[in-house]
Amino acid sequence: MKTILGFVAGGLLLMATACNKDKDNSSPTHNDWEFVYKAAYNNLVEIDAGTLALAQGTDNGVKTFAQKMVDDHGQANNELASIVPDYHWSLPLASDSVHQAEKNTLATFSGHAFDSAYMALQVVELNAVDSAYQKEASSGKGRLKGFAMKYMPQIQQHLQMADSIYAYLKH
Repeated sequence: MKTILGFVAGGLLLMATACNKDKDNSSPTHNDWEFVYKAAYNNLVEIDAGTLALAQGTDNGVKTFAQKMVDDHGQANNELASIVPDYHWSLPLASDSVHQAEKNTLATFSGHAFDSAYMALQVVELNAVDSAYQKEASSGKGRLKGFAMKYMPQIQQHLQMADSIYAYLKH
């Protein structure tokens, strides 16, 4: 009888583990929380600024880059939004005041000046968020670490593209 109960209990434990394999039961740290909000705000900024660049940009490379930013950061934000409920968190729905002010300033430019200002902003933003992704990928936990590891190469690709386009526009 004890053997049967042992097998049943072991089977239930395996089933519970299998059902819970996608859940991150580890406790998030303050660094995890900071990463989530940096990543979320960056996604919102990239979507907002990219949408503005699609409307006001003049260079085809800038517009192509802007569309990529809107698409990629929209996808990343959707995935991040599916992870944060595990931690009983929610994502911000709008840019913070600093980024909103940057967007408002950017909107005052037109033509080549807009393209250059947009790409300069991209280089700054992507450098900052790349550091956050690297930190989370190396010291984060569970699904957030996986998210950072998945999207870090994309952030680095965006940064290389932004550097290249910005250098091209300066000449």
